Parts: sequence; C-alpha cells; structure tokens
Amino acid sequence: MKVLFLIILEDKPPPSNFSLKSLPEVRIDVVARIILSIFPKFTSYIEPTLHVVFAKENPTLLEVTSVTKIDSDFDEVSVAAEIRDLINYFYANHKQIQKQHFQANWKSIKDFEKYLKNRIIDHREAFYLHETGKNINEEISKENLGESYVFILGGRHDISEKHENIITKLDIPKLNLGEKSYLASTCTTKVLYHLEKLHL
Repeated sequence: MKVLFLIILEDKPPPSNFSLKSLPEVRIDVVARIILSIFPKFTSYIEPTLHVVFAKENPTLLEVTSVTKIDSDFDEVSVAAEIRDLINYFYANHKQIQKQHFQANWKSIKDFEKYLKNRIIDHREAFYLHETGKNINEEISKENLGESYVFILGGRHDISEKHENIITKLDIPKLNLGEKSYLASTCTTKVLYHLEKLHL
C-alpha cells in the first residue's frame, strides 16, 4: 500500500542558513517530528512518502521518500540538519542531493492546484484530515481498503481558506481521527496504525 502524507504549512520556505537552535521559527521542528513519526517504515506492507508544502510567497515542496538510519541519536535536530544540507546543496548546485539514509527532494511548485490534482491521480483516494470529517473507522475499513491513499493535513496551524477552497473544489472528503485535535505528527502515526491494523 502506498501512503502519501501531504502537509500544508502556511509559511514561507525556510532560509538555507536557518539555525538548528531556532527550529520553531522556521517550522522545521514540526517537519522533523512528522518525519520521525513516519520513517523508517514500521511495516513492509505500507510504503510512506511525505510531501511538505511551504505555501507562502514562493511555494516550495520538501519530498521525503525514505529515511533508513534511525538510532537513539537521530532526533529532531539531526533531521533538521539533513534538511538544511539538502536546501543548501540544492541552491548551490541547482540539483537534488541523495544521501544514503535520507532520500529527499526540494523543489518549487508553480501551480498548487495542478500539483494537488496530480497527487490525487497518482494515489486514487484522497482525504483531508479535519475535525468535522467522517470518522476514519467508517470510511476506511477492511471491506473497502484501497491500495493507495493521500492524506492532507495542516502543520502547526489550520490550512488557509484559499487552500481549503482548492481542496473543496477537487471534491476531497474530510476525515477525522477522533473527537479532539491532534498534532500533525500524532495524526500521521494514528493513520499508519489504523491502516496497519486493518491489514493484520
């Protein structure tokens, strides 16, 4: 099963020289926690990918496809350092860097709506994680389990009205994970746990 988590951060892309001591200022702390909640994949059945869109000013995409080196020393700061190396290399060489244990890309998005449409085409089924949506237990069960999903959610703050309108225009249904709000990294963990449980 392919699972894409698409995080929309209503913030501008971080500078290439961001400080590892001030991660909240550039929202990289949120991104790092999400990466650590998804990778390395904890089941051979689910193949996760993470897209983080920094949506303000010059919309930019961080795409993470694999993180294989996770040990006790690999924390939020370690992940942030990998991301900073990726951004620096991209701006210096205008091409992607591929490290052995951190597979990721950094690129501009010219048309957000077109980008989102393409993700839905790639993965067939898409959901917008939102408190007012239908419960995940009702919408994704053993009887209707698919092979490819996109889960869209906000990062530190709610998704803007502009981007919500695009999601609505594309007729992407809302899905909730329970009766209360969760951090983005908790949402990704809960979704993966739910999908894994259905496969057992």
